[in-house]
Parts: sequence; C-alpha cells; structure tokens
Amino acid sequence: MPTRYTADIEKGISFKQYALSCARAFGACIEMRDDPADKPIQDKFEASDYHEKKLAEANKKNVKIKAMTLEACQKESKAEYEKAVEYHKAGIKKDAALKSKYEVMLAEVEAWASPSAEHDEFKNFMREQIVGSIKFDCGGTYHQDALKNLKPLSGDEWRQKQIDGALKDISYAAKNQKEENERAAGRTKWIRLLRESL
Repeated sequence: MPTRYTADIEKGISFKQYALSCARAFGACIEMRDDPADKPIQDKFEASDYHEKKLAEANKKNVKIKAMTLEACQKESKAEYEKAVEYHKAGIKKDAALKSKYEVMLAEVEAWASPSAEHDEFKNFMREQIVGSIKFDCGGTYHQDALKNLKPLSGDEWRQKQIDGALKDISYAAKNQKEENERAAGRTKWIRLLRESL
C-alpha cells in the first residue's frame, strides 16, 4: 500500500519531486507535514516575531516603571497587595465550598446500600474518587500560606520587583528570539542545501 510520500511514484514523479515530498517529514519542513502535497516548500523560512514583540513589551514596561514616581509605585503596590489578599480569600472560600459539596456527596455514598456484593467495588470506587478529590482539591494550604506570608511592599521594593521582572522578561525574550532566528536560518539553509543537491 502506498504511503502519502510514495503515492505519486506511480504517476511518474521525478526523484526531485519525491525528495521534496519526503522533506516534509523532517525538521526544516516538519510544520508542512500536514499541508497538501502540492503546496510548494518555500525557499526561505521566516522567524516568528512573537519573542521580538515580548522583548519590546518588556523594554517598554522597564522604561515605564523606572519613570514612575515613588507615590505612583506605592499606589500600585497597595493595589497589587489588596488584589492578592482578595484572590487568596476567595480561594479559601471556594475550596471550603467545594469541600462541603464533596463531603455531602461522600455522606450519600456512605449511606447508599450496595444492592449486591458485585456492587461493593463500585461503591468503593465512588468513595475513593471523592476522598482523592478532597485531598487534591481541598487538602492543601496554598491560599492560607500565601495569605499568611503576604506583605505589602514599599514603593521602592515594588519598583525593584517590577524592574527585576522586566529584566528577566527582556533576557528570556532576547534569548528565545535569537534561538528562533537561528532555527529559521537553519531551516532555510537545510532546504537550500537539499535543493542544490537535487
């Protein structure tokens, strides 16, 4: 039975056409593997500009943060702190409400009389599902710990935290954009060398 790559050999395709078709299964052209077989392979692969845009955003944020007054930084710090407090309080309430619902259902499972010995394993399964979900969904202290450890930052502390974050984002985006550019150049070189060899 012919494969996607060998199907056109019967029609008399050339070695070059066959090789370029098979190239879609390899690194340089792997993103084309699901494209129609007659879609031409481009001569040059362009790098994505995703990380370039993220780099520009991080640089813009860094400049903005550095230009903020201390008063504006303190205001932002306070707003961020209050938002975090509300988030963790809501998380605690949500976990408690979910645990309550699980416990009600668990009580119903426990109260249910298994109609036969063959149903006992089913009842155990239902129980285990709920007990496991209580442990996973409601057994942690993430929100309580976060709330306990949360402290408002001074304007200077908040500014430095924001600058550090922006610098980290700048470094990450620059590194990833460089790698993306190198991948695109490598893919372009790979297809150029293949075409030259054919």
